[in-house]
Amino acid sequence: MATKPTIRSRLFLKPSELALSLKILIPTMFIFLLFVYFSFWVVIPYVENKLTDQYQQMLRSMGTVVWHVVDGYHQKARSGRLTDTEARSQALETVQHLSFDPVEKVSLWISDLSGEMLISATQFHLESRSLKALFPSDDHQAYYRLLEKVRLIGEGTFDFSWPRAEDLSDATRNQAYVKRYAPWDWIIGTSVSEKNIQGEIADLRRQLVLLLIGIGGVALVFGFYIYWQALAIESGRQRVEEINRALTRIANAVNTTADIDALYRSVHRTLGEVIDVANFFIALYDVEQKTVLFPYYLDTVDPQAPRIESIENSGALTRKVILNGNPVLANRGQILSWAARQGASPVGTLAAQWLGVPLKIRNTVIGVMATQSYTDASHYDQDDVAVFVSVADQVAVAIERMRNEQALRQSVRQYQMLAENHRDVVVALSPTGGLTYCSPAIREFGGYEPAEEIGRHIGAYFADAREKARGVRRFARMVKNRQTGVFEMRFKAKRKAPFPVEISLKPVLDNGAVVSVMCVMRDISDRKAAELQLKQARDALEMRVRERTEDLLKSNQRLESEIRKHQRTEAILRESEEKYRTLVENIPDVIYSTNDHGDIVTVNNPSETFFGYAMKEVMGRNFSFFLHPEDRKAFAALFLQAIVDRTEISKGFQGRLIAKDGAICWIEANLRRQFDAGGHFLRTDGVLRDVTQTKMLQERLIRTERLAATGKLAASVAHEINSPLQGVTSLLNVMHREYASDANLMAHLALIKGAFTSIRNTVKNLMDLNRPGKERNQPLRLADILNQTGALVKSYLKDNRVQLHLTVPADLPPIMGSPQQLGQVFMNLINNAVDAMCANPANLERFISIVASLEGDHIVISVADNGGGIADEDLPHIFDAFFTRKKRMGMGVGLSICHRIIEEHNGSISVRNLSPWGAEFTLRLPVKRVQNHKT
Repeated sequence: MATKPTIRSRLFLKPSELALSLKILIPTMFIFLLFVYFSFWVVIPYVENKLTDQYQQMLRSMGTVVWHVVDGYHQKARSGRLTDTEARSQALETVQHLSFDPVEKVSLWISDLSGEMLISATQFHLESRSLKALFPSDDHQAYYRLLEKVRLIGEGTFDFSWPRAEDLSDATRNQAYVKRYAPWDWIIGTSVSEKNIQGEIADLRRQLVLLLIGIGGVALVFGFYIYWQALAIESGRQRVEEINRALTRIANAVNTTADIDALYRSVHRTLGEVIDVANFFIALYDVEQKTVLFPYYLDTVDPQAPRIESIENSGALTRKVILNGNPVLANRGQILSWAARQGASPVGTLAAQWLGVPLKIRNTVIGVMATQSYTDASHYDQDDVAVFVSVADQVAVAIERMRNEQALRQSVRQYQMLAENHRDVVVALSPTGGLTYCSPAIREFGGYEPAEEIGRHIGAYFADAREKARGVRRFARMVKNRQTGVFEMRFKAKRKAPFPVEISLKPVLDNGAVVSVMCVMRDISDRKAAELQLKQARDALEMRVRERTEDLLKSNQRLESEIRKHQRTEAILRESEEKYRTLVENIPDVIYSTNDHGDIVTVNNPSETFFGYAMKEVMGRNFSFFLHPEDRKAFAALFLQAIVDRTEISKGFQGRLIAKDGAICWIEANLRRQFDAGGHFLRTDGVLRDVTQTKMLQERLIRTERLAATGKLAASVAHEINSPLQGVTSLLNVMHREYASDANLMAHLALIKGAFTSIRNTVKNLMDLNRPGKERNQPLRLADILNQTGALVKSYLKDNRVQLHLTVPADLPPIMGSPQQLGQVFMNLINNAVDAMCANPANLERFISIVASLEGDHIVISVADNGGGIADEDLPHIFDAFFTRKKRMGMGVGLSICHRIIEEHNGSISVRNLSPWGAEFTLRLPVKRVQNHKT
């Protein structure tokens, strides 16, 4: 496999690279030489001239400054501040100490017109010497030119030789500037050696040469860098071209290669031209099985492809690429770190560098394409990653396309097998009606050969011209409207008579246009024959119905003559179902049906008020679910016995139903059972009637009859007792008159009389059971009666450790009644409550609560205690005469008398047990509005 080309790996340049090198180096050298010429032949001469001019200007400026200093002292002499001699001396001393150049390149001196040197600021050995003696013998003319210029114009510049030291023979050429100070006939001169000027120019030239060498070196390095980068760019461009050519070949292979294995080999071979892919594989990911398969695998170290049966437990980097959906470029350390985080070992031999990219279809990873190097940890870079990503995208598209093509070919084969093995004729039609495909079933169907029918028009199979015209129009309309439809026709076969067929048409659309029409033709001869038989049977049945109807009409006419109330029997029969439904839904009784298991299958609307359940809650429940537990066994026995005896009708069954809110009501059920011809039970139809009020009236009637019988018995007993009591009472009256003086006897007689009075009152009450309503009613207030009753039983309650709590509003309206009788009722209820609480000695917290309140037009009084309560089986008989559970004493007439008294007052009395213990009696008495009555 090929490796990536680099500049270092090549000894010779390609022609294109040599041309690029010359294009870069020639302009660079030309620019460098131009810079040298410009520096030495333009810049340096210009700098020398400018430097000479600067020195001359400097000499002129220094001479002018000295002239002004000397003139300042002359002005002092003229003003008289100094003498002329003092002024001259101080001027020379001041000039002697002036300093213009710290390196002593400039010479300053003053002489007179005779040529004697007065001072030399930089060369003291020249003082008091003659200027003429200072000039070399071969340059005396310079001295004369100097003097002549000074006399004529007062100042000037000139060149001359000047001694450098005490050895006057050692002289150098100088540039000088002289200026005459006329008042004192002094010559002020400044000069500089030409060697100094040339030295500075030489230094400048040397610095410029060094600068040029540096610039040349930088230019050389910069040119080499540009040259190197240009070669790298050219090499990169050539590599990009190679990569593009490889990608183009891969794209062509993707679009032209039909074999997926051949495509894998082609991709591997082409990639090897630009990247080292000696170790290369393609892995496909099965999402459902969570496994990885290797359809293409080539490795120089591990020739056998690894097994990844569960990606969730794998430490391979293939798993990382699949999970993250991003390319991975990892070295050996990163591979080990990834496997450690997964809690697994790396798969196969550990590579120095591993590169893998995902194969994606619509952002879903379907596999991985990877390569690896076992020796070089920097063998691949990001450019290789980009190449792999580009190739992976095309490979993923090719894999998906080939998968789809394979699935499509398989689907086509399946549909072709389905069409060719279907007993119905399957054809494909063009939008104009011509056959483009015909299944083999047409041989048996109509005697045609499938291959011969291709191109034939669908209209050729219609039995006659009229059907053909109608069918062709229908076909064209369905194609135009892109509609699916079914219609019938008579098929024209080769060797048999036309027979009916059913044609199903379904247009096939592409971008909204019909490109084909799928057609299925089915032989419906048997169905038509069956329909004909069914029609004949229906006609026969209708004939029998008409005959039966005529018989019924005749019967109805006969019945109309006998029963005139049923003149519209025929109309009632036609409307019987609706009337029956209306009747069932509006009848106050519950009409229902149950299956053979007793589950309710139909029920009418009154069930919602009857049971308290909605109809959907009643449906499906077993009938016994609504029965009182004590009545279920009896009903089940009745149900089973009726099935065994095949009893069709059962009437008068009474039981209790439990509604949704827990209320109990009495019902009477009338049942009719339906059996089939074999005697098997089918269902039960029943009607439930609410007889709760009837049961209550019956119980009240029975209680009234018992009271009447009790009253007669009590009256008879009271009559028998009353006669002796009257005699005893008369005798006591006689003894009271005769022995009135005997106080002890009178006391005993009073006790006996009181006892007989109590016996008489009891006898009177017994007689009142048979003669109620004799005491006159009057307006009264319950608060007074209850307070009086509480006061009478106060000591009795105290002896039995019972607390009485009265809650009676004072503003309750009055009622009409007997104070004595109502007081007797409350007294009896209090006594019964005390007996109930004292029956349990462990009950130490005993109390009776009496609460009265106004509810509408009735006053409601509740009398509650915390005794043992009343047994459930005794509650229905608690107001019966002579019914008692007291073991020591009690006749059982107290509550029956209370019941009779409350009823005489047009009220009601009821009892219930309290939770967790105790009982509560509730009395309801009507309010009597009394006008102009003061209480």
